[in-house]
Amino acid sequence: MATTKLKGVFHNAPINVIENAETINGEQFFRARKETNVIPFRFTRGKSSVERGGFFDESKVSDSDLKIIKLDEKYNYVGIKFSKFKEMMLNYINSTASSTAAALQMSGSFFKDGRLGNLLNDDAFITFIEEDNSQISTYRESGTDSRSGAPTIQSNDAFPRLIFQSAGSDGQSSGIVNSDGYIDITFKNTSSFATNASYSFDPGGASHTISQRGYTSSFKHRFFNTGSIRNGIALSGSESGSIRGKGTVKYVNDSNSVDGRYVSYLVKAKIYGDGEYDPGSKDSSDFRIPNSAVFVPIKEIIVYQNTVKISSGSFKYNSSSKAVASSSGITTILYYQSGSNGPSGSFTGSGNINQGSHIFLNDTLTTPASSGYYAEPGTHNVLHAFKGGLTNDVTGSGVGGTIEYQIPRFVSRSIGPF
Repeated sequence: MATTKLKGVFHNAPINVIENAETINGEQFFRARKETNVIPFRFTRGKSSVERGGFFDESKVSDSDLKIIKLDEKYNYVGIKFSKFKEMMLNYINSTASSTAAALQMSGSFFKDGRLGNLLNDDAFITFIEEDNSQISTYRESGTDSRSGAPTIQSNDAFPRLIFQSAGSDGQSSGIVNSDGYIDITFKNTSSFATNASYSFDPGGASHTISQRGYTSSFKHRFFNTGSIRNGIALSGSESGSIRGKGTVKYVNDSNSVDGRYVSYLVKAKIYGDGEYDPGSKDSSDFRIPNSAVFVPIKEIIVYQNTVKISSGSFKYNSSSKAVASSSGITTILYYQSGSNGPSGSFTGSGNINQGSHIFLNDTLTTPASSGYYAEPGTHNVLHAFKGGLTNDVTGSGVGGTIEYQIPRFVSRSIGPF
């Protein structure tokens, strides 16, 4: 089929042609996706969305009302069933018109013979086009990019980063269960340009996944640790009340419960958006296969029983030097599950990242302490505390397919003087 091109890149063809053609104008192209959970940002939350004064209302359409094709990794063709398009346009006219009379005049003109609202059959699809990231510069330049904690987009940053936190208001990714045996933790998706997300809880699979159609900035999940009950429970969405995730009993000494035990929950996220990618994803071309789209490193959530025994101690801290920690470190009070072989009732690992007390700044075990070096006052002992590593934190793209731990633990000890 021969077509002209719009903007020099989009084929001027209806979506049924884009959907089925092997070539257009003799040009081979890569058809990256055909699905509805990757609606471009412009329609879900951008300038064409209801929330920003546009016509597109995702709540009005089901999967059968949409066709979405991405070609050559970044050119989106969005097909909307014409009956749904007319319904959304009528709502748009009624909500934006200055008066009832004006709304009637505008709708009469729009649906008149030969006008846009009367061009296609109800079951046909009207086609819209959108290029990935078309609105990023607009939002940056207007100063409305309010992504909490996100890096500033520089001129050489082709795409914004996606940030995922398992966190409450104080950065919580752990805690002691209440008298009913559970703790609620809030998950935050701080990417402005995300359009959909899914969260997979260990042991994974469809029965342990939360799927969010549209953008959800935060939601709560419930984690149990009492007796033999170690399940995660969804608190919102269509999965509400269902088990999503199963915790695993872990030991502070990686061997038995003598030095303390806790339950570990694991979760990873997959976030969709207009060509966005995160460290660990190759680039926007990862969207050519939906299952490889923007995986956030696996996070760990730690849940303690309400019978947990807590110890505390005074240490001198420095972020990068055991010598400085030993000589002039900042005095810090740490809290941790009671252990047996370390100072002040802690447990210190011996070159094993699966051993050692997790360290906190409060006795509710919700606020992690900082990674670095902690000296025991009056001695030459310095404890090393890191997240997922023996000499430093292991985070971000360097994690690969392993766990990105959220809380430092005493992984080893040095004996000075330094």
